Amino acid sequence: MTERRYVATNHEACFNNVQLSGVLESNFEYSHNFACENFYKNRVRVARLSGTEDFVPVIISEFLLSDIKAHTLKGKRVEVEGQFRSHNKILENGKGMLELFVFATSIKVNEEGNGETDPQSDYNKVFLEGYICKPTVYRVTPFGREITEVKIVVNRRFGKCDFIPCITWGRIAQNAFKLQMGEKIRLEGRFQSREYTKRLGDSGEEETRTAYEVSVSSFTKIE
Repeated sequence: MTERRYVATNHEACFNNVQLSGVLESNFEYSHNFACENFYKNRVRVARLSGTEDFVPVIISEFLLSDIKAHTLKGKRVEVEGQFRSHNKILENGKGMLELFVFATSIKVNEEGNGETDPQSDYNKVFLEGYICKPTVYRVTPFGREITEVKIVVNRRFGKCDFIPCITWGRIAQNAFKLQMGEKIRLEGRFQSREYTKRLGDSGEEETRTAYEVSVSSFTKIE
C-alpha cells in the first residue's frame, strides 16, 4: 500500500530561519541558474561543543556574492542567515533524491579567518514551524538511546513547500512519537550532517554518503 503524505492546504508561509557561524569548506562553485539569476554552492563547517563538525550545504545568489571575492573565500569565517530548503533531485535512474540546504539571505565574511572552526564561537541554529507529514518512527539504538524520526512540511509563499527530516532524542523522542500527521509544531535545533555507508546493488561495493537532518533540541505543538 502506498503511504500518503500530509501536505498542508494553507499556503501561508511558515516560520523558517537558519543561523550559522563557521568556516567555508571551499571557494563558491556554480550551482544552477533560475529566472536569469545564477546561484552558487558551498558548505559551512560548524563545530559542535563535542569537537566534531557539521558540514552544512549553502546555496547563495550571485547578487549576495557581488560585493565579496567569491574565489578567495576558502577557509574564511562566515556568518550566514537564511532558510532551510529542500529540492527533489531526479537521478539518472529516474529515482528522486531529497537535497537539503540553507538558502542564504545574508552573508558576512570575516577576512581574519584561518580555516579553523571553534566550538566556543561557532553556532548552528534552526527555527522552524511546520506540519507533520509522515507517521513518526520510534526506535532504540543498540546503545539504548531512544530516537524518533519526524518529517515535517514547511510552507513557503506562492504554494511552495519544503520537506524536512528531523530527529529527536531521549525524552523529546518519547513525546515526538505521539505526534500525529497534520499536527503543527514549532521546533528548535541544528542542521546536522552524518556519514553513512550505502551498499550498491549486488556487487558488494559500498559508497560513503552524507545525510542531512535537523537534530531537534525542543519542540512545541501549535493548536
